[in-house]
Amino acid sequence: NEYKSYLRMVIHQIVKESRLVLERCKKISIDIKWGSIKGIEVNSDREDTVLMIHGFLDNANSFLPLLTKLPDNYRYVAFDLPGHGHSYHRPKTTNSSILNVLPEIELIRRELKLEKFTLVGHSFGALVSYMYTALYPEHVTRTVGIDSLFVYTAEPNQVDKERWSMSNRI
Repeated sequence: NEYKSYLRMVIHQIVKESRLVLERCKKISIDIKWGSIKGIEVNSDREDTVLMIHGFLDNANSFLPLLTKLPDNYRYVAFDLPGHGHSYHRPKTTNSSILNVLPEIELIRRELKLEKFTLVGHSFGALVSYMYTALYPEHVTRTVGIDSLFVYTAEPNQVDKERWSMSNRI
């Protein structure tokens, strides 16, 4: 019973702190040829950007509790991946594989005019972050994966082929 009481108190505190961050968030939207990608942004006046990618069947707001603990000297941008939250939904015949999400990440980078940025991904979002970093290392200063495991091996020329293939889908 004490444990349940403590757990309620902790959850209440997390929700309270998350609401405070949400009040500081600016809603953002990027229109691409397939639809709109929606997200949130905190500290838009900061130069160094952290792009946050959520997990499968989640949304950008899942980063709110984490944002309560992160330093204020960064700009944080979290988007709802296609088929999640407020972003556009793909046709049911399309899957949400890592390779199918990468073009949106690159389009977000271009739209936000990010030359260098940090990627933080949770679960599926971490896998997307790892793959994006492998394809575009010149744009990523750091990659942080939360609750993930990733094993993908390829010959060096395969990375170039994947990058070329992705650029043709943008």
